[in-house]
Amino acid sequence: MNPKLNSAITYAKDNFKVFPLNVNSKSEQIVHSWPIEATTDMSKIEEWFKNHDYNLGVKTGNGLIVIDIDVKNDVDGRNSIKEFLPDFPKTKVVKTPSGGFHLYYRVDREIRNRIGIYPGVDIRGDGGYIVGIESIINDRKYELINDHLIADANEAVYQFVESKNKNNLEKISDLIPVGQRNDILFKLGCSLHNKGLLQESIYAAIQKENELHCEVPLEEKEIQQIIEGITKRYTKGLLPRNIQDNASEYFNAAKLITQHYVDEAEIVEDLIPIGVTLFGAPQKIGKTFFALQLSNAIASGTDFLGKKVEQGNVLYFALEDSKNKINKRLKNFNIPISECLNFKIIKPFDPLFNVEEEIKKELSIHPTLKMIVIDTFPKIRKEVKVDYQTEYEELSKYHELGMKYGIAILLILHVRKSIDKNNAFDNIYGSRGVTAAADGMIVLLRHEVMPRLKDLYVIGKDIPENSYVLKQDERLLYSIEENIEEESNLDENLIKLINYVVSKKEYTGTHQELCSQASLAIEARRLSGLIRGHMKELNDNYILVDYPPRTSKARVIHLRYVGNEELEN
Repeated sequence: MNPKLNSAITYAKDNFKVFPLNVNSKSEQIVHSWPIEATTDMSKIEEWFKNHDYNLGVKTGNGLIVIDIDVKNDVDGRNSIKEFLPDFPKTKVVKTPSGGFHLYYRVDREIRNRIGIYPGVDIRGDGGYIVGIESIINDRKYELINDHLIADANEAVYQFVESKNKNNLEKISDLIPVGQRNDILFKLGCSLHNKGLLQESIYAAIQKENELHCEVPLEEKEIQQIIEGITKRYTKGLLPRNIQDNASEYFNAAKLITQHYVDEAEIVEDLIPIGVTLFGAPQKIGKTFFALQLSNAIASGTDFLGKKVEQGNVLYFALEDSKNKINKRLKNFNIPISECLNFKIIKPFDPLFNVEEEIKKELSIHPTLKMIVIDTFPKIRKEVKVDYQTEYEELSKYHELGMKYGIAILLILHVRKSIDKNNAFDNIYGSRGVTAAADGMIVLLRHEVMPRLKDLYVIGKDIPENSYVLKQDERLLYSIEENIEEESNLDENLIKLINYVVSKKEYTGTHQELCSQASLAIEARRLSGLIRGHMKELNDNYILVDYPPRTSKARVIHLRYVGNEELEN
């Protein structure tokens, strides 16, 4: 049997949860979120380790602690612990690749991760993990060196790990809690970057701060992402506005243009910028399908409407849809759904809902968060006056949140009942203060000729104004319609008929009455043939046709526009 698989099974049989780490790594997890996905499920463990050479992570806490004795960087943890060892119970000991040791103990209380309680000595408990037996780093193995069972901790162990011994060095205090790690380390990195330090120096400083002061240290790849985010987005020596202690800044224009700035990466090129984007559309037009498809594209890193995306996690706040509805819609797409797309159903108008706290919470779990979606925005708004200044200030706060955390915030709204196609963005409900504060705007309207098509209008502060004609396939996935000319070749009376039924939603009556009401320039007999000959076009535009039983000499027809409602039931 694969030694690492055998080791993982042994841990799981002791009821310790395990998960895979990348080959030759102590921190690069293979799973999406090790705190959630670590498991004792034998079938999952076999799936992970049977045919892969992954290293093994073992989740600590829940009755297990490990005293981690390091021998590195001129610090030998063995010297710190040797005077205590005679009072400790004999227990399972693992030798680490650096020459240090892991001492395993069972505990009857919660003991959190603690870093540097003595020189070269850390505690791995609740909220942490250790690298398991048989894992390999640089051709050196984590190796079991005795045959003892894991012992129950005695009072001497508890005094040691809880820093109660009188000979203990000064306790480390002011640990950075989980929800603040990314923000604090990012600001530290920006400060060092502003001072002109090399990237390697910034990395070393943040890595050490992470190791010594984070309650639960970030993984190595997350530190690297923080560094890359700083160096890609900001010119060395120029601190970003949201990190400055003083928001006011005085500078010379001629000197400014000699500086090189790296543009903020758009989450979706020419569509979704970092900051706040408004997405307006009428009811029952398919805006939720659009938002779900967009969210899954970002989460999976696949193009959206032919546009490149910045891959990362997406959090979708659903205020109008149930779990069952979301399930049906995603299944209807019949495409792979990314594990990086998460949902939270929240109660509308909840006074305790705090967007920034939700962002911080999500970043603590998924540091690669790229976008949050609020569907729909009016249902989280406090009582707001519909005036320019009030709404401008409200939307500006969302802009600042997006810039602060480097994410896109997509706010879904309704549009006015009376649609003005000549001024698409004015259709978004609210004052001009709403649209003035936005970094980007998207409006989805029915096509003026064929209701099965949609017109998409896009604009932004750094996004050129543009429009696209979209279509949905049988799975209700959106794509750009390339063959508009084919639509324009349809019979003019058929187009009038389709638009009439869409506007009225339903019609029951004779063909002759329909000709009159829809202002068709044909007689009843020809209309009957037109309908029978274009059932596909009618169905493509979500119009159902049936013929009720004859109750008089005149034949009655029933036309009904269903939109996407078949998926709402």
